[in-house]
Amino acid sequence: MVFEFDAAGGQSLLEAFASFAGSEIRNGAFEIPEKLGSGYVRGVKPGSSLKLMLQCCRFNTDLLFRRVAAKDARHNVTFTFQMGTLPGLVKPFRQDMPAARGRIPAVKITSANIDYEILIPGNTDVFAVIIVIHQSDLVELFNSGAEHSLLQDILAKEKPYLFEELLSPKMQQVAAQMFDPGVPEELSAFFYRVKAQELICLFFAALLERRDLRNHPLNASDVVMAYQVRDHVIADLGAVPSLPALAGLANMSESKLKRLFRQIFGDSIYNYYQALRMREAANLIGRQGLSVAETGYRLGFTNLSHFARLFERYHGLKPKKYAMQKGETPSPAK
Repeated sequence: MVFEFDAAGGQSLLEAFASFAGSEIRNGAFEIPEKLGSGYVRGVKPGSSLKLMLQCCRFNTDLLFRRVAAKDARHNVTFTFQMGTLPGLVKPFRQDMPAARGRIPAVKITSANIDYEILIPGNTDVFAVIIVIHQSDLVELFNSGAEHSLLQDILAKEKPYLFEELLSPKMQQVAAQMFDPGVPEELSAFFYRVKAQELICLFFAALLERRDLRNHPLNASDVVMAYQVRDHVIADLGAVPSLPALAGLANMSESKLKRLFRQIFGDSIYNYYQALRMREAANLIGRQGLSVAETGYRLGFTNLSHFARLFERYHGLKPKKYAMQKGETPSPAK
């Protein structure tokens, strides 16, 4: 399935999505029909120029979301907090290479004047919070001195941008609260406005930790290629990425690929891969109860001592102690 949204088309994202699904909006929400999947999508407008969309659903087949750039809506800024799925490939590099099927929580910020596409895998739970805010209102959330060049690009300039950060546990916690407010109806707008601002603050706190804050010119094909490379890297966390091979697949120079990847995702390809590798290690040990050896070998480590040291560097605990704190006892190594 392909859902194309034109921000200049006159409909809100919620209205366009409901029309695509063949559903009727009632009390600000619509249900996903059984022929397409299950769940619901809810719209909230806690301010005159602040709009939210909460997605809690599952689709029977892959859904490709395609947003068309809108030049006259360039002053809207969109934050997408994706908690349940990983944006996947638009097209595989090769016909025999399937799209990635990860579950990596991430948040992206985009200007309205750039095209981008997201593949939502079928039969996968989707929990997402989308925040659309006018640029002028975003400026008011900051102190008068927004001196960082990256902030100036987002708050003042008009050139296209897209940045993505991995979702922190705190971001996930705040975003999850928006699906179950637990406040009287009279306070709901206040609640959603505060939570939206909290998420925006947490995102910028993470964004400003980047060492390289330059924002080079970006176009739609750059975005597509960056996500193709990213998904190729994480399709197998047991295989160390090869920069020359990735540059060849992307049909661009190694220097351009390195710059493009770092600009969008905030780190080098290898460091990004290693961070996700350690996140998956924590998941396998802490939640799935795999042994340290099973986890290390599955993620491509041949030296388990090196794996344990790296795990401790990222998580502050040795793998076995981490498992004990998470309430799991690692299964015996085979």
